[in-house]
Amino acid sequence: MSCVGEYFAKYRGAGAAGTPIPAWSHTAWSFIGSFIGIAVIGLLQTYYFGPHHFHLMVPAYGAMATLLFSAIKAPVAQPYNTIVGNTLGGIVTVCVTLVLQFFSMDDWVWLGGALTVSLTI
Repeated sequence: MSCVGEYFAKYRGAGAAGTPIPAWSHTAWSFIGSFIGIAVIGLLQTYYFGPHHFHLMVPAYGAMATLLFSAIKAPVAQPYNTIVGNTLGGIVTVCVTLVLQFFSMDDWVWLGGALTVSLTI
């Protein structure tokens, strides 16, 4: 088998059994819950806060919706962990932004993002 073939053979799971396919009802409720959650955030951003205020639509909400509505039995997907994790992440983001502004580095968005994620974890 060629080097490329060996590499792609790893995607078959190395002989391990695959994950079970969830029931259609679970998939439907995951879709409905995540759609409503993200739609409400988008509608609030568009019609209540407007484009020139703070932004509610952030990429982390997509990942969070995946956890909350698809991996509902995972410990990290519980509402308490979600609320505390987002609150902590918000506090860290504000602190990192203030520190970068203090040192006149507020245009270094890449550094702020990397620090914020790393410090929150």
